[in-house]
Amino acid sequence: MRGIEFDLPPGVEFVDIAKTFTAYLRGSSVFNDRDKEDNPPFRKETRDYWQLDACNDYFFEIRNPQKGEIRCRYQYQKAVIKTMVELFKLRYHMPQ
Repeated sequence: MRGIEFDLPPGVEFVDIAKTFTAYLRGSSVFNDRDKEDNPPFRKETRDYWQLDACNDYFFEIRNPQKGEIRCRYQYQKAVIKTMVELFKLRYHMPQ
């Protein structure tokens, strides 16, 4: 499934953006063992690309220094990732 592209906020580390999306997916469980290495997000070594969940369903990728993309491998989750992007924009005070 093609994901949703969005603007990246200036001055925010890419890993912190990945952590924000992971927190949206995990809800309050994000605080359980958050410092363990086996908790998402998992960075893929080949590029600026993160797996956001333990099931390998949600991904965040840097398209260029100003654009990111979030996607899910299931088409029926499109509403979920749209909502996550809207929450992200509110969190970082970005234009809607």
